[in-house]
Amino acid sequence: MFSKFKKDIKKKWQLINLSKFTLTYIIFAVIQAIALILLQLKIIGRNVYLFVHDIMPYMGKKDSITEECSIENVFFPLTLIFAENLIFLFFHIFQVSFCFNAIFHQNMIQLIIIVILEFGAGVFGILQLNDVKSSIGSITSACSRLTVNTQFEANEIPHILIIFIFAVLFAALLYPLYKKYDWSIYKRVSPTDLDLQKSYRTRLIFILCLRLMALFTFLYLILSLGAVLPLIKNSPNLSKVLFTLNLLILLLMFMFEALALYGVTEESKTAMTFFMIFWFFVFVDCLYLLLANGSMGKGQTFWLWFTIIFFLLSLVTFVFAVMAFRNFGEGLKAAAKQLKYEYDATFQKMYATDLQRRV
Repeated sequence: MFSKFKKDIKKKWQLINLSKFTLTYIIFAVIQAIALILLQLKIIGRNVYLFVHDIMPYMGKKDSITEECSIENVFFPLTLIFAENLIFLFFHIFQVSFCFNAIFHQNMIQLIIIVILEFGAGVFGILQLNDVKSSIGSITSACSRLTVNTQFEANEIPHILIIFIFAVLFAALLYPLYKKYDWSIYKRVSPTDLDLQKSYRTRLIFILCLRLMALFTFLYLILSLGAVLPLIKNSPNLSKVLFTLNLLILLLMFMFEALALYGVTEESKTAMTFFMIFWFFVFVDCLYLLLANGSMGKGQTFWLWFTIIFFLLSLVTFVFAVMAFRNFGEGLKAAAKQLKYEYDATFQKMYATDLQRRV
């Protein structure tokens, strides 16, 4: 078991050290992750301090609670702020693992998606800054005697700048990595059969979509706990039921995403059919959240745009699910398994050769 683990580490290190550009890419990914995670932890610490030392002591005073300055009007903006903090924290952790995975599999489409995610995260960083300002502004306007002395730009702007800087660096590395990798990952399945290559590309893109959906499902669940649950209290009974169903659908999505991964790998039409039927309810749920007056009335820009992105990614995932489903039975399953066997065998030979050189 240890020998297998050692071979796996050796294989991954060889892929990282394949060229100066692959090594540079991984170094950038690690530096970015450390910097952004530390910054986001600092932002969370600031928000916790603001809540514990400024807002809660003020709300604890007998004459502080009014119709405008109520626990509900203070609690709702704060839950959104903390939800957005957690979303960024988990996203940065995912992004560094996604970068490693792209290099290990030499996947150019995944490398392009990483750049898109980087620029998207920068935009959402701006939305986060805007939401923090508006949330604290709404609290201080409702609670006129509450004073908050915090310079939000001192933490959020460095966070935004670092994201955009590394987005540009990752984008600059795309061309040298393309020259190194080309579209070899898709050609490996069959050097001459273009249709099989196309089917394999569709399958890999669908698997990428499932990974991203798993991430966004987890992040959207966090955001829903911050945005949806506080709205349930004063909503009509029907809205309470629909909001509760939203949370149930988010939890079920993890199971159906795993089912879809099994379905596309084993070419199970039954599994894929169940997945696509369930995905219809995901569309309906997203549309309801976008159109419901209760959620739109208090929804903030971060939550609104995150819901839009979530819906669009769900739509893309469904399209590639249909495309992958149509390619079943064309020999891709056997070709993919043979490719994995040959790929592992190649690195086993490289590992054995390296051991012989050391001896």
